[in-house]
Amino acid sequence: MQRDREPQSAAMGGTGPLGTLGHGLHKAAQLSFFYTMRIPVRLALRGWCRARLFGEERIPARGGVIVAANHASLLDPPVLQAYVPRHLTFLMTDKFDHIAPVRWYGRFWGVVVVREAGMNREAVRGALAALARGCAVGIFPEGGLSRDGLIHDPQPGIALIAGRAGVPVVPVGISGTEHVLPPDTWRLGRARVAMVVGEPIDPEGLSRQDILDRINQGIRDAAAEAKARAANPPLQRPCR
Repeated sequence: MQRDREPQSAAMGGTGPLGTLGHGLHKAAQLSFFYTMRIPVRLALRGWCRARLFGEERIPARGGVIVAANHASLLDPPVLQAYVPRHLTFLMTDKFDHIAPVRWYGRFWGVVVVREAGMNREAVRGALAALARGCAVGIFPEGGLSRDGLIHDPQPGIALIAGRAGVPVVPVGISGTEHVLPPDTWRLGRARVAMVVGEPIDPEGLSRQDILDRINQGIRDAAAEAKARAANPPLQRPCR
């Protein structure tokens, strides 16, 4: 059987010395931008919505890992990236990929594009390739924005990726972003935002359904704690 070719993108680079050099320079540019912008973005978010991350120490400092969060606002990716201490290779729907600035920034940041319809083999291969390189991959496993305020069951693709890659899945609950930037609007509001990192889930020895169930429960538990913390923020500073 002919082996499927790995999709090429600016984030992956090519093969051979020139491809390796290109990928190295691209990664250096990503990290430089990440560390340069992280502090001012966090200051802005802290000033506007008092954003906080709890449980940062549960995120592995290196190696492949999946960061899986609930998704109720378009603000979730930048808020999550600003506070998670690693560059995240996000899986993003192709709904906005036709917008030139979004497409350019996605290629630069290393976003893996997921088609809204049909099989997403390219997205799975892209995520597996990133995890094999030791990257942190950000996934919103509900498959889209939640517009009813509820957390919906995760799509099975995340269990497939986690099982094949054999990397831990870190569930994250986000609360408050749906009030700062509600779905289907660009009107900003004011609300406290809290993010809670749950215990990592080791997929080794688990069936795909078991992985899916644990991710589902992990996100729901973390989101419930995040909601409580957003409503009752502590007086002491919880994170760096």
